Amino acid sequence: EAKLRAEMEAKQQRVEERLEMGRKYAAALAQKETLQATNAELQRRLAAYLAGKKGEEGPQSTQEEGGDHSAVDLDQRYFTGLRQVAENRTELERVQLNYDQVALDMKTRLEQKQ
Repeated sequence: EAKLRAEMEAKQQRVEERLEMGRKYAAALAQKETLQATNAELQRRLAAYLAGKKGEEGPQSTQEEGGDHSAVDLDQRYFTGLRQVAENRTELERVQLNYDQVALDMKTRLEQKQ
């Protein structure tokens, strides 16, 4: 009877873990959709901003000797921003993996105490 009870508890635990994984997956998908929508909006705003800046600097840059310098500067700032986004995304993934590992370790310790 104790063996049967242990098997039932193990099955229940696996079911709960699967449900939790499903919830985490659904939350991750929702977050992904939100981030993609935010990214699209920010890229539209950035394109509009860059187009506006290019329009403002257009007449001035033809008068200056280094007229292409401002466009190069904007391109460099844009790519620096993109690199920062990629680095931040990598850092976020690292932190999330660390969080998941710590949570799993704590759950294991709790189970061992019970």
